[in-house]
Amino acid sequence: MNPSERATPGHGPGIPAEITTPDRVETRIGKLSFTDGLPSRDTLDRVYDNLDFTRAFDAFVNTIQAVSTHAFHRGFLDAGAQDNEVLIFSELMDAKSLFLTTNADTVHAGGFLKLTDVPVVFETPPAFLGAMNDYWYRWVIDLGAPGPDRGRGGKYLILPPGYDGPQPEGGFFVAHSRTTCVMWFGRLFLEDHSPKPADERARASLRIYPYQAGGVGTSFASFLGGEARLGAITPPPEVTFHDGSRHGDEHRPAQRLHLLRATRRDGAAEAGRLAGPRADGAHRRDRHRQRQPLRTRRPDEEDPH
Repeated sequence: MNPSERATPGHGPGIPAEITTPDRVETRIGKLSFTDGLPSRDTLDRVYDNLDFTRAFDAFVNTIQAVSTHAFHRGFLDAGAQDNEVLIFSELMDAKSLFLTTNADTVHAGGFLKLTDVPVVFETPPAFLGAMNDYWYRWVIDLGAPGPDRGRGGKYLILPPGYDGPQPEGGFFVAHSRTTCVMWFGRLFLEDHSPKPADERARASLRIYPYQAGGVGTSFASFLGGEARLGAITPPPEVTFHDGSRHGDEHRPAQRLHLLRATRRDGAAEAGRLAGPRADGAHRRDRHRQRQPLRTRRPDEEDPH
């Protein structure tokens, strides 16, 4: 039938029913009602509430990685392990240690590297197995057995975002981080059913210190060209180790996800809005008319840390 010959009840001749707004529509958020295409007050409230929820969900799923890392970070700081220090469980973990993927038959160690000022050198001990992630839980580099040192131990140079300074031409495994703070973690294995050798090996070999141009891996040509800093090379400082075996029961799960601290203001504010008092329908409609469209920034678009 020619569309011009089809009449729609309540409309002029020639308007196909497919392009008109029905009086009622059953949806996932309930029944939506319209009069001559105009939504009812209840329909407006339902649609705007659904927009709030959708944006809050988007903020949550796109920031849970950073929120999780932030919770880890606060837990380490609360246990006394500062940035560029090591938390090691020299006496193994038990059921009081609130971690998701750990076990009770390897020696665990971990910490956070601060890359705000300069690149950081991370020296791994032999027979180590670990990895390093940035603050948005994105992979930076594997350490130890799965990493480039293949379990023999080695020096890793971690570069901060946007670093364009001198880099070594050998002697280091170089990795780039997209955030100014990274999380590392790893395991060492028992020997003759004892954690003591692994603990001693970690304390003897694991080092964290700022990278100094002109050290190992800087070519002689760089010195002649004035591109490397001359002078004595500062020995790596002693690393502060914190025994985590006593602090496992002090790690507490977060009572709330403070999204505003770990994300940008725009998308995260919508999540916080859900926890507040519910506004009347007219206020919600005015709020949605006045504000600019909201969109959660993903970590690839801008560094949130």
